[in-house]
Amino acid sequence: MVKDLVCGMEVDPHVSDWSREIDGATYPFCSERCFAEFNEDPHRYIGGSGGHDHGGGHMGGCCGAGGGAMGYVHLAVMIAFLVLAIIRSL
Repeated sequence: MVKDLVCGMEVDPHVSDWSREIDGATYPFCSERCFAEFNEDPHRYIGGSGGHDHGGGHMGGCCGAGGGAMGYVHLAVMIAFLVLAIIRSL
């Protein structure tokens, strides 16, 4: 896992859908929003001055997971619905 240079979220570089290579280094991102923000001024982020918080000030956070505890609650609810759907289909 590596940090998204824009929001600081941990990202698995092997599964990220968004990445950019600059000077031989590959930078993965958690979302299309962070990828686009990075591409506006890559050296701002490579230099370490950072970007937005993971929450991004909008519903769902930059990656749509909501971040923090709400992200885990959302995941738990989705798993519960999946389990119920599987049980009903038996």
